[in-house]
Amino acid sequence: MSNEHSPLKRFNEIKERLLQRKRVAGIYLLEATDLSAIASDGAKRDGFLDFATRLGFYPPDVGDDEWRNGEVFREDARQYITHALQGGAEIGHSRWDMPPADAASFAGEFLNLFGDDGRFYCNAPPAGRAQVLAPYGRPEFRDYIFSGGCVAVDAHLTAVLWVLDND
Repeated sequence: MSNEHSPLKRFNEIKERLLQRKRVAGIYLLEATDLSAIASDGAKRDGFLDFATRLGFYPPDVGDDEWRNGEVFREDARQYITHALQGGAEIGHSRWDMPPADAASFAGEFLNLFGDDGRFYCNAPPAGRAQVLAPYGRPEFRDYIFSGGCVAVDAHLTAVLWVLDND
């Protein structure tokens, strides 16, 4: 695959356009790492967890239960990302942070970075002993009342598109 059309380059293009869309009262977490040079599945999993840890997704608040509970199908991930990007009345805003059609378009672009082997981890409702997946380890996390988005991984890329926001 040429570097010109690499998933990481495409991610950075999405990131640049998304950062032009200011939130009413929040921030975006938009980061990605190329995994294509890592050979073994075990090392790729370690690379994914190292990436997530750097962004605040780590124990004791994010453990195996949260990762298992947060894993969703691609179409469900599209809904979680769209909801997080659009904001609006559901998170106490008087207007959309982003029109729903635009939010759905960004969600689709993000998900299209990942192949058929893609795995998606979102802020799904908790079950069992798990709590909602979120970057609890970020210093500013507790300054926000809404947290949502997706951490995704496939054989070539791991990336996060997450929103932290207030009303």
